[in-house]
Amino acid sequence: MYYTHGRWTVRKGSEEAFVGLWRALAEWASDRVPGARWAVLLQDRDRPNEFLSFGPWPTLEAIDDFRGRPEFADFLARMRPLLERVETSTLDEVAAAGRGD
Repeated sequence: MYYTHGRWTVRKGSEEAFVGLWRALAEWASDRVPGARWAVLLQDRDRPNEFLSFGPWPTLEAIDDFRGRPEFADFLARMRPLLERVETSTLDEVAAAGRGD
């Protein structure tokens, strides 16, 4: 299993707009991109303009397909004016507990 992860620093005052765009991106992916299952966006309680996102993928090819789609580039272009910084990662699962699988 693989995961994508994002660390998003949003311009203060743009948090609500960012969450709406991120949600639209995640819903589009889960509906239209093979291998996309679910995604989570977390907001830091102490720094409300800081967000973390992650989601699982069955293959690296599925991640490449997702990131290579023009719709993904469009969502990122719409998000960029709301962001101070974004960092993304592709992660390998090395251990898990309590998922029931």
